[in-house]
Amino acid sequence: MVITCPYCGMNNWAMVQFLSRRGSENFIIACRCNNCGKIFYLYKTKFATLTYKLEDIGL
Repeated sequence: MVITCPYCGMNNWAMVQFLSRRGSENFIIACRCNNCGKIFYLYKTKFATLTYKLEDIGL
C-alpha cells in the first residue's frame, strides 16, 4: 500500500510531528507533502491507513 497526499496524490511526503499513539498499532502523524507543501494527517490502524486534509477535520 502506498500512502499518498490527499491534495495532489503524490507519495513524496515527510513526517512533521508524531501526535498521538493509541495502543501499539494505532497512531496519528502530521505529515507535509514534499510536492505541494500542504500538511495532512496520517491515521494508521491495524486494519487501515487513512489520510485526512486539514479542512476535513475542521481545523
